[in-house]
Amino acid sequence: MKTLHISVSNKVAEYRERDGFIVCGNSNYQVEFAFDSEWDEHEEKTARFVWNKQYFDQEFTGNVCPCPIVKNATEVSVGVYAGNLETTTGANIPCRPSILCDETIPHPESGQNYSNEAKQAAEEAKAAAEEAKAHADGIASTEARISKAEKRITNLEKGITPDPFVTDDTVAYEKIAPDNALPYAAVERLGGMSSVIDGILHHAPVTAIRTKGANLCDAGTLSFTGTKLYTLKQTFPAGRYAISADWVSGSSDDSVAVNIQYTDGTYFGLLKLARTYTERTFTATKPFNAVFFYSAGGGVSPSKGVSCTIYDIMLYASESDETDKKPYQPYFDAIVALPEHITSQRGYGLGISEDCHNYFDLDGSRYIQMCDERDYEEGDEDNPDVVTDGTKTVYALATPIEYDIAPIDNYIRVDGGGTLTFVNEHEMSVPSVITYLIKEVTA
Repeated sequence: MKTLHISVSNKVAEYRERDGFIVCGNSNYQVEFAFDSEWDEHEEKTARFVWNKQYFDQEFTGNVCPCPIVKNATEVSVGVYAGNLETTTGANIPCRPSILCDETIPHPESGQNYSNEAKQAAEEAKAAAEEAKAHADGIASTEARISKAEKRITNLEKGITPDPFVTDDTVAYEKIAPDNALPYAAVERLGGMSSVIDGILHHAPVTAIRTKGANLCDAGTLSFTGTKLYTLKQTFPAGRYAISADWVSGSSDDSVAVNIQYTDGTYFGLLKLARTYTERTFTATKPFNAVFFYSAGGGVSPSKGVSCTIYDIMLYASESDETDKKPYQPYFDAIVALPEHITSQRGYGLGISEDCHNYFDLDGSRYIQMCDERDYEEGDEDNPDVVTDGTKTVYALATPIEYDIAPIDNYIRVDGGGTLTFVNEHEMSVPSVITYLIKEVTA
């Protein structure tokens, strides 16, 4: 077994060049990683091998990982990821083609020159390469998908076991994950939609998916005079949090104080709003279950309370380890951009209805084109099966066209109660299928 060495320091993976190159088509390579202390807590890891715009994920424990059979490549990039979430750069290993890489047919007399052992080895190499390609193309059974999800979830939340899948197939611009969902969701399907806005035909090609942590305060907007005590939907433990709010009242020198109320009835002051959007992180030293507001005319006291409206009240568990009153940092807020081989597909973002739209089947690595765009034709405005603005028309294809696409990792982090937003220019609702695993806390 040939061993290739990769060192990992500060999340940067580097290949030891003196180990040479990989000869494609061989099955006797392994990678030995030398991790820095940052990886000590991760016993289970996944190595990703990338070549020719495809990847192969190999789960392993310890420091040694077997290599997949690489075919027809000049270079393979190798990196590692684990947990929630740590990952490395790719270390580039040069490759050379083997005699088995060429797509050739056997000479009629070639069988006479083959030993049984060589012939069997060649057949096994070909079968292994096809198996690797099938894996890289995302062709896996439902059982394999569930097993992979369960392993990832087990690493994230000890003491929590997966229960049935819950699927959300509504047409929406933003979706809210179930409160009891585990922190990874699978984007099974993502489509487009077309609509006439202000007399112009627009489409909704999703360029990215934004995920955001759960807002622990579901008050939204509150209008009151003087004081307002808002009871939260549950009691939250001591810890780090972040809060933000905006407000409007009748006078420029009015102000609003925002506090949390501990379960023992005491208060902790958080924000002073002065007709502006304000945000901060804070440490709750005791459990709390309510937010208390009071509006002060001239900033004097609650006894001179004024009428006001508080907008966009957001309360998050926070990942920030900064001291109080440092810049706001919500628990999780990230934008996952879709790769170009997704967004560049013909007709991407077009759709006529919930039942007729172009979409990606990300589990099956397919793009399905059900409609296309053409110039307006007389009578389009009376046709319920098209969308038109009198200049351009989106119409249904007689026969949908199916394209294979390079696979992508369609798991995305979203916390229970958090949001998934399908970013597109006009904030249009789009069809999508999102699958969540619901957690069950075990005793």
